Amino acid sequence: MPSSGASAENLRFLDYLIYEPGRTVVLFREGVHFLVPAPERYAVNKLSLSFRRLTDMLGRMKAVKDLFPAALVFEALVETRHGDELVDAWEEAWEREGAWKEGIASGLSKLPKNGVKALEKLLGPEVVERLLKKS
Repeated sequence: MPSSGASAENLRFLDYLIYEPGRTVVLFREGVHFLVPAPERYAVNKLSLSFRRLTDMLGRMKAVKDLFPAALVFEALVETRHGDELVDAWEEAWEREGAWKEGIASGLSKLPKNGVKALEKLLGPEVVERLLKKS
Protein backbone atom coordinates (compact mmCIF):
# COMPACT_ATOMS: atom_id res chain seq x y z
CA MET A 1 0.00 0.00 0.00
CA PRO A 2 2.51 2.59 -1.20
CA SER A 3 0.20 5.61 -0.90
CA SER A 4 -0.21 5.14 2.85
CA GLY A 5 3.41 4.24 3.53
CA ALA A 6 2.26 0.94 5.08
CA SER A 7 3.17 -2.51 3.92
CA ALA A 8 1.44 -5.82 4.38
CA GLU A 9 2.33 -9.42 3.85
CA ASN A 10 -0.11 -11.78 2.20
CA LEU A 11 -0.61 -14.65 4.65
CA ARG A 12 -1.28 -17.93 2.94
CA PHE A 13 -4.52 -19.69 3.79
CA LEU A 14 -5.86 -16.71 5.72
CA ASP A 15 -9.08 -16.67 3.67
CA TYR A 16 -9.93 -20.14 4.99
CA LEU A 17 -9.14 -19.24 8.58
CA ILE A 18 -11.16 -16.03 8.81
CA TYR A 19 -14.30 -17.23 7.04
CA GLU A 20 -17.34 -16.81 9.36
CA PRO A 21 -15.46 -15.80 12.51
CA GLY A 22 -17.03 -15.81 15.95
CA ARG A 23 -17.32 -12.93 18.38
CA THR A 24 -15.75 -12.99 21.81
CA VAL A 25 -14.91 -10.60 24.62
CA VAL A 26 -11.72 -10.34 26.61
CA LEU A 27 -12.57 -9.34 30.15
CA PHE A 28 -10.59 -6.16 30.68
CA ARG A 29 -12.25 -3.03 32.07
CA GLU A 30 -15.34 -2.53 29.88
CA GLY A 31 -14.44 -5.57 27.81
CA VAL A 32 -12.59 -5.75 24.53
CA HIS A 33 -14.49 -7.27 21.62
CA PHE A 34 -12.69 -9.50 19.12
CA LEU A 35 -13.48 -11.60 16.10
CA VAL A 36 -11.82 -15.01 16.31
CA PRO A 37 -11.62 -17.89 13.85
CA ALA A 38 -14.20 -20.64 14.15
CA PRO A 39 -12.62 -23.41 16.26
CA GLU A 40 -12.98 -26.06 13.57
CA ARG A 41 -11.26 -23.86 10.99
CA TYR A 42 -8.54 -22.93 13.47
CA ALA A 43 -7.77 -26.60 14.15
CA VAL A 44 -7.77 -27.69 10.50
CA ASN A 45 -5.61 -24.69 9.59
CA LYS A 46 -3.11 -25.52 12.37
CA LEU A 47 -2.98 -29.13 11.19
CA SER A 48 -2.27 -28.10 7.61
CA LEU A 49 0.29 -25.43 8.51
CA SER A 50 2.26 -27.67 10.87
CA PHE A 51 3.86 -29.48 7.95
CA ARG A 52 5.26 -26.24 6.53
CA ARG A 53 7.46 -25.65 9.55
CA LEU A 54 11.19 -25.84 9.07
CA THR A 55 12.92 -29.05 10.08
CA ASP A 56 15.34 -27.37 12.49
CA MET A 57 14.77 -27.56 16.25
CA LEU A 58 12.72 -24.35 16.41
CA GLY A 59 10.57 -25.43 13.47
CA ARG A 60 9.85 -28.81 15.04
CA MET A 61 8.89 -27.11 18.29
CA LYS A 62 6.51 -24.80 16.44
CA ALA A 63 4.95 -27.77 14.64
CA VAL A 64 4.24 -29.42 18.00
CA LYS A 65 2.83 -26.10 19.17
CA ASP A 66 0.47 -26.20 16.15
CA LEU A 67 -0.56 -29.83 16.52
CA PHE A 68 -1.25 -30.02 20.25
CA PRO A 69 -4.04 -27.39 20.26
CA ALA A 70 -5.43 -28.76 16.99
CA ALA A 71 -5.82 -32.18 18.63
CA LEU A 72 -7.50 -30.63 21.69
CA VAL A 73 -9.94 -28.67 19.54
CA PHE A 74 -10.78 -31.75 17.45
CA GLU A 75 -11.46 -33.68 20.64
CA ALA A 76 -13.53 -30.85 22.16
CA LEU A 77 -15.65 -30.49 19.03
CA VAL A 78 -16.48 -34.18 19.11
CA GLU A 79 -17.24 -34.12 22.84
CA THR A 80 -19.49 -31.05 22.54
CA ARG A 81 -21.31 -32.46 19.52
CA HIS A 82 -20.01 -29.91 17.04
CA GLY A 83 -18.61 -32.56 14.76
CA ASP A 84 -20.75 -31.48 11.81
CA GLU A 85 -19.01 -28.11 11.71
CA LEU A 86 -15.64 -29.85 11.83
CA VAL A 87 -16.58 -32.21 9.02
CA ASP A 88 -17.69 -29.26 6.87
CA ALA A 89 -14.46 -27.35 7.56
CA TRP A 90 -12.40 -30.50 6.90
CA GLU A 91 -14.12 -31.16 3.57
CA GLU A 92 -13.69 -27.57 2.44
CA ALA A 93 -9.97 -27.67 3.24
CA TRP A 94 -9.56 -31.05 1.55
CA GLU A 95 -11.22 -29.77 -1.64
CA ARG A 96 -8.59 -27.05 -1.99
CA GLU A 97 -5.49 -27.48 -4.10
CA GLY A 98 -2.59 -29.86 -3.46
CA ALA A 99 -0.78 -27.89 -0.74
CA TRP A 100 -3.77 -28.28 1.55
CA LYS A 101 -4.03 -32.03 0.99
CA GLU A 102 -0.32 -32.48 1.50
CA GLY A 103 -0.40 -30.40 4.67
CA ILE A 104 -3.41 -32.19 6.12
CA ALA A 105 -1.99 -35.65 5.45
CA SER A 106 1.44 -34.74 6.80
CA GLY A 107 0.04 -32.99 9.88
CA LEU A 108 -2.25 -35.93 10.58
CA SER A 109 0.75 -38.27 10.72
CA LYS A 110 2.17 -36.22 13.62
CA LEU A 111 -1.11 -35.35 15.35
CA PRO A 112 -1.41 -36.52 18.98
CA LYS A 113 -3.49 -39.68 19.42
CA ASN A 114 -6.45 -37.89 21.03
CA GLY A 115 -6.84 -35.78 17.89
CA VAL A 116 -6.55 -38.79 15.61
CA LYS A 117 -9.20 -40.67 17.61
CA ALA A 118 -11.55 -37.68 17.45
CA LEU A 119 -11.14 -37.47 13.69
CA GLU A 120 -11.72 -41.21 13.38
CA LYS A 121 -15.06 -40.79 15.16
CA LEU A 122 -16.15 -38.14 12.68
CA LEU A 123 -14.54 -39.12 9.41
CA GLY A 124 -14.33 -42.85 9.97
CA PRO A 125 -11.21 -44.89 10.73
CA GLU A 126 -10.82 -45.92 7.08
CA VAL A 127 -10.56 -42.29 5.92
CA VAL A 128 -7.99 -41.43 8.58
CA GLU A 129 -6.00 -44.60 7.83
CA ARG A 130 -5.96 -43.79 4.10
CA LEU A 131 -4.68 -40.27 4.84
CA LEU A 132 -2.00 -41.61 7.17
CA LYS A 133 -0.75 -43.90 4.40
CA LYS A 134 -0.43 -40.88 2.04
CA SER A 135 1.95 -39.05 4.37
